[in-house]
Amino acid sequence: MTVIPFTDHQMVQTKLALMTKRTRGPGYWKLHLPLLNNRRYKDKIRKFLHDWSSKKNEFDNVLQWWEAAKVHIKVISSTMAKKSRQREQRQMTTAKNKLNRELEKPNPNVEQTLGLKKQIEELSRVVKK
Repeated sequence: MTVIPFTDHQMVQTKLALMTKRTRGPGYWKLHLPLLNNRRYKDKIRKFLHDWSSKKNEFDNVLQWWEAAKVHIKVISSTMAKKSRQREQRQMTTAKNKLNRELEKPNPNVEQTLGLKKQIEELSRVVKK
């Protein structure tokens, strides 16, 4: 505290050191729900669980076995979700390119244009999920 002349107040000084930029952690993982409607995904998970069930004796207890299974399920799910999103993005890009080419024509096909717009709208909803 520092005494300030001509007043009955005292000044308080504080020094703040700014930290370096904090990096964010990985956050939490959340299942990409549209995968639950994907037959290939469900088949892959069923096969994994069937194969994994024979490995229970390799763990000290069922809890450790299940925790390890969840890690594998997360990897399978993340990989399939990434591929699914990439496929949807490619479909979206293709549809937009087709629409642009159609609209550049002197006499665009109205039916095809409306179909492409509808496809883009549907893909937009899927991609946002």
